[in-house]
Amino acid sequence: MLPQSMTQSAPWRSDGWDLKRSIVTLRPQNILRKTSTETRAFAIWLAVWVVLGVLIGVGHVWLRTRVLELGYKRSATRSIIQKLEMEGQGLTARVETLESPARLEKVARARFNMIRVTPGQQAVLP
Repeated sequence: MLPQSMTQSAPWRSDGWDLKRSIVTLRPQNILRKTSTETRAFAIWLAVWVVLGVLIGVGHVWLRTRVLELGYKRSATRSIIQKLEMEGQGLTARVETLESPARLEKVARARFNMIRVTPGQQAVLP
């Protein structure tokens, strides 16, 4: 079944304007709208996919830079931890040498003129 616009006979007059109008009326009106609607829908879907692709790309780049930044921070933190552990070990060794009985006896003799107590000099308090 043909659309009504195709079954109409075109009035052929000598006027050029009527000829153009008759050629336009031979073409169904719904073809132009359908093409326009399809083109618009395609353009919208294409725009949606392009925007989605751009968002995914930007998200990927942002995540990669964030991962690199966190990797650098992790590396810096590990080096600080290692330095602090080494400093802690050094301080522990220094405390052990400062608290050693031999060193304490040496300091007591030199600074305070103290001597080691003999068994007869000890007093027991009640």
